[in-house]
Amino acid sequence: AIEAEEPEISEVTLALSTFYRTSLNRGETMTTMESELNNIKAYLQIQLIMHDDNFKVIEDVDSNTFSYQVPKLMLQPLVENAIEHGLDTSEKEEKSLWITISQDEDTLYLSVRDNGTGMKQEKAEQIATYHSKGYGVRNVNDRIVLLYGEEYGLRVTSSEGEGTCVEFRIPKDTGGCNSW
Repeated sequence: AIEAEEPEISEVTLALSTFYRTSLNRGETMTTMESELNNIKAYLQIQLIMHDDNFKVIEDVDSNTFSYQVPKLMLQPLVENAIEHGLDTSEKEEKSLWITISQDEDTLYLSVRDNGTGMKQEKAEQIATYHSKGYGVRNVNDRIVLLYGEEYGLRVTSSEGEGTCVEFRIPKDTGGCNSW
């Protein structure tokens, strides 16, 4: 692609290799927050090229969260949904996607928000349940609840014409052999 002077193909190829490398993660189910973020950046690079940069990405990420262990591939389905069901269907001039990662003493807070078409709150509350037609977001919710408990499941808020926000939290100390 570089020799053929096709820089876009080269960019997509490099982003795909990063995405697959971080996604596969040697078969591990957990990864670092930094690796998860690198994965989503590669995914977004591909999506931005495919969408002719018709939306912008705003990251508000606390770099002090990078070393924490998190379930892998928890952000990608949320970002994919935000693009496919929020931004792609919106006729707004300025389309935006926000990724926020913050922390307090005991907890990591993550959210993916878009300013797309949104939906009724009743429908938003079903996205992470078995009443949903899709399985990506539900799968993320199920994995988080399985690992950390019911109180850590996804919270989806939305307003028609305004956009959707999917947020969740996970504890920093998950116990286990390395907790002491």
